Amino acid sequence: MRNCLSALLLIVGLSCCATFSDPLLPFIPVHVQVIHSDKTASGEHGHYAYASPDAVPNLSDTADLVTIKSWNIGILFRSLETIEWMAKDDAFRNEADIVVIRPRDTLNHVVWHLDAEIWRTKGYQQQINDDIPTPGTTLLPPPDTTFKIRVRNIEECAAESATLQHQPLSEDEASLIAGRDTSLFIDIVHDPRHDFFWRPTQLGWEKLIWTTVPEGASDRYVVCLLNRGYQWPQPSAGKR
Repeated sequence: MRNCLSALLLIVGLSCCATFSDPLLPFIPVHVQVIHSDKTASGEHGHYAYASPDAVPNLSDTADLVTIKSWNIGILFRSLETIEWMAKDDAFRNEADIVVIRPRDTLNHVVWHLDAEIWRTKGYQQQINDDIPTPGTTLLPPPDTTFKIRVRNIEECAAESATLQHQPLSEDEASLIAGRDTSLFIDIVHDPRHDFFWRPTQLGWEKLIWTTVPEGASDRYVVCLLNRGYQWPQPSAGKR
């Protein structure tokens, strides 16, 4: 019994070590072409379940290789939907539009070792067609910001809020907040909430834990974003 429990914990642990965000989230709303190949980079077949041996065109003629991500996917997350979400997530973070997924080596029953080649079509520019956010819930990023910049702004401001949460706001910083309630923009472990378009939001659609950080941390987080050109939505969030 103990050996079975240890094996189960190992599988869960390895599954959770895959380099991707919450796989339960919907697909990122950007156009990304996901190509599954059962050939490794050296051309050997890897018996990757979702792949075709002839799936990959000669991309180097029309696209540039941006980076290669290595994934270790446990059996609990080994669905086509999850893998394609991972591909789209990595692609938009790199402002790219094509991902080729290949087996890295022999695939076993516990963990799949995959490489994700991220390609950018020559001349490609990422376009973001923001929808209209629910009034009073979402900070609006500066115009023409890419997903990559939005991700970086959110992550860096969340880190800054954790560092400076006990430092009182200056008068100028407090004037940016103007008495608004910032408490739901970030949670108790300093994970920022964002919508499908990586805009800071109080809706927290991707969170299961609704506890919030102290007021100082959430205020610091929002001030950091406002100093980077973000704007309060109209109408503004409720007063404290």
